Amino acid sequence: MLVSQAATFATVAGIATLIALVSNAQLGIDFIVGGLIALLPQLWFVVRSTGPTAGSHAGLLALGKLAISGAGFAVWFVIVPTANPVATLVGTATAIVAATLCMIGFQQRSED
Repeated sequence: MLVSQAATFATVAGIATLIALVSNAQLGIDFIVGGLIALLPQLWFVVRSTGPTAGSHAGLLALGKLAISGAGFAVWFVIVPTANPVATLVGTATAIVAATLCMIGFQQRSED
């Protein structure tokens, strides 16, 4: 799971760098922050869900992950009111899709 998170972050960071170079730096920053808003709560979820009692608290952990993500958006748009919401949300969506594809790829690799 942690390797998948690292691969996803590398993907998001690479795309953000390309956006910053092609368009402007602020859009790249908005994109990577959107990715982090998705990845950091997922990392928290992964770390918390590996304990012996994690299965009995899975629902609470999932709600906590969503709450952390919501708080991340709120904090970002309060701190940077000029942030581009589309770039931020596309960064979030990219992180979610990339994480899913990484997990599928790692799972298929482990089955081979």
